[in-house]
Amino acid sequence: MHLILGIQHETMQEMYALKTVRPLVREEIYKRISLAWDYILAFYKQPLLLAQIARIACMSPNHLLRNYAAVFGLTPHQHITELRLNRAKQLLLNEEHSITDISFELGFQTPVYFSKMFKQRTGLAPSDYRRMFAAKSDGSD
Repeated sequence: MHLILGIQHETMQEMYALKTVRPLVREEIYKRISLAWDYILAFYKQPLLLAQIARIACMSPNHLLRNYAAVFGLTPHQHITELRLNRAKQLLLNEEHSITDISFELGFQTPVYFSKMFKQRTGLAPSDYRRMFAAKSDGSD
């Protein structure tokens, strides 16, 4: 019961982050933002455009961008990048996947861009991350 109440409280906080006066409008916008989030979660490995996500949410790109950031504290693009990099961390622990394969599998346009983004967010190049954490997960530290 505490878990359900916690989730409800978190949802209400997210919804009230939207800058609209009327509760019904706020609720509708939140539903549309949630649709955008669900779409991103389902398809983050593919190239996604803001216009495409906005169309799914039945919003203009600018309206989606502004309200999505108000609810989640990140833009859709930042959220997609975060999801991709979190998945990359998991995939890098398996040495069967090359860094190039991982970058393309997760929807990055080039391995160079993937490496740059990964290093910006983690402080480590993908190869260094793999060396450091794959060894720890094997117990060979």
